Amino acid sequence: MCQYERAVEGGAVRTSITGTIGNTTSIIDTADVGRCVRAARKAQGLTQKELAGFFTAFSREFLSDLENGKPTVELGRALAVLNSLGLRVSITSCDDQQGQAIP
Repeated sequence: MCQYERAVEGGAVRTSITGTIGNTTSIIDTADVGRCVRAARKAQGLTQKELAGFFTAFSREFLSDLENGKPTVELGRALAVLNSLGLRVSITSCDDQQGQAIP
């Protein structure tokens, strides 16, 4: 389960997602991505229509597909949504117990 938190520290906005690995969320499938996107959007007080209205790259329908975990959403557009919500994607090896990023 994703929990989204946005805080202002010294004038800078800090965003964090908490889930199964400390301050990050382990993403196993597209439904996990969708839950995180929905949590972040709602935490910012935005509807799908409002978020889509800020950008021409994606529609409300695309956001709905993404939030519902549709496995065929376009990766580039999905990353643009994540970025617009202040979310970062990191990839780590499943075998890496320390959670270090792959070089």
